[in-house]
Amino acid sequence: MIFEADTNPGARVGRDLLDLDGKVRRISINSRADGTTELGAITDPKQVAGMVGILLAGPVDQRIEPAAGQTRWLLAFHLLDGTATVRVYDPGDRRVQRGILVPRRFGELVEGAGS
Repeated sequence: MIFEADTNPGARVGRDLLDLDGKVRRISINSRADGTTELGAITDPKQVAGMVGILLAGPVDQRIEPAAGQTRWLLAFHLLDGTATVRVYDPGDRRVQRGILVPRRFGELVEGAGS
């Protein structure tokens, strides 16, 4: 069983919530219908490392509540050890669960892979 932090009042940047540096093999964009069907994937090692770096450096604001009805993507970070962690990405707020703010470029990469 894997336990993951969801909320940390002391979190200032993404790396305070996620331990992904150097551990992600690929990132898939999964269907919200079942959570596992892949709609697309980012597999280029440099692109994966770049996206993980953006995510880990992103400022954290856990006070933001998701708006109802917005489009959301499920991002599965497939780790080198064979496990995966899945986080919701909200392109409207440019926010990865739970409160990690990312720049527009991160969203463009996700949307490009998911279309």
